[in-house]
Amino acid sequence: MGLAIALANDPPLLIADEPTSALDVVVQAQLLDLLRVCRTRRDTAILFVTHDLALVRGFADEVLVMDAGRIVERGPPGQLLAAPVHPRTQALVGARLPVRPPPPKPTEPPLLEVRNLSVDLAAGTRHRMRVLADISFDVHIGRTLAVVGGSGSGKTSLARAVLRLVEPTTGTGQFGGIDVRGLAKEPLRAWRRQAQLIFQDPGGSLDPRMSVADSLNEPMAAHGLGSSESDRAERVAALLDEVGLDATFSNRLPHTLSGGQRQRVAIARALALDPRLLICDEVVSALDTESRTQILTLLRQVQARRGVAYLFISHDLGVVRHFADDVAVLEAGRLVELGPTEAVLGAPRSSAGRALVAASTHLT
Repeated sequence: MGLAIALANDPPLLIADEPTSALDVVVQAQLLDLLRVCRTRRDTAILFVTHDLALVRGFADEVLVMDAGRIVERGPPGQLLAAPVHPRTQALVGARLPVRPPPPKPTEPPLLEVRNLSVDLAAGTRHRMRVLADISFDVHIGRTLAVVGGSGSGKTSLARAVLRLVEPTTGTGQFGGIDVRGLAKEPLRAWRRQAQLIFQDPGGSLDPRMSVADSLNEPMAAHGLGSSESDRAERVAALLDEVGLDATFSNRLPHTLSGGQRQRVAIARALALDPRLLICDEVVSALDTESRTQILTLLRQVQARRGVAYLFISHDLGVVRHFADDVAVLEAGRLVELGPTEAVLGAPRSSAGRALVAASTHLT
């Protein structure tokens, strides 16, 4: 729809500002094919703004690299990405996803056990629509389960259902042996300390009027953590240090931070309550390659240090290959494949898995 509106007046120039960053790999490939058709049939020039170097390599005729508001390097993508000259370009090209260490073998029962989970949501005044159907999976301490699938497959609905931000229609959810579905309001509120959500857009999830310190203090104060204001201030300083930010960030407002810095603050806020499970909903999709690598490295360090479990929602199979121990593939609200990362992405059995892997290969 957005592309159709932009083309309505037959513009000679189309400015595409991160048009694929929130899309799954299948839809990304389809949109890029559409842009190529527009470029050829309409003779339209395209200014393509992106942080995804894989897309640049396969789509652009010329690349401009910017740093601090200045163009610092330009050239054909093959030449520029193969032999970057400027330090900023070198940093972007040289950013490598962290190598996933061998996953720990589960020695204890799963931290999270989801069985036969289904969710119906209102569709109009009289009807309900099933968005998740009969989903079952486990998440173990110290391990990462990635959830992948096309747009509308139910990934975010699954995260919300696990936290009971939407109420499951059927099924069970055991967390550390506790039946989460059976918890009343106050016990549920207390339980949510143990399972925290990190959002895709930290700029939207952080209150623009609150300083970094206030954003970190808020969940601690709400749950009665910290014996005094000075104790919470020490906790804030420790959290900032853990995510790679110094104490001077305490008084900063979100709009003064870079995207990577805002995501670090969002991670610190999620860690403020000492959770055992972190649900990461597209946490690096809006970041450039260098910041993406830094955030994934940070999350890996947090997992090693704290032993937390991750439910990692992503449309980037490259990230999933390097970060996740196991992968669950959703299609139209159903779990169609589940297993170790190498098996699912190396030789997918489901048609949805094969389509995602094929589209991912096409993009690069």
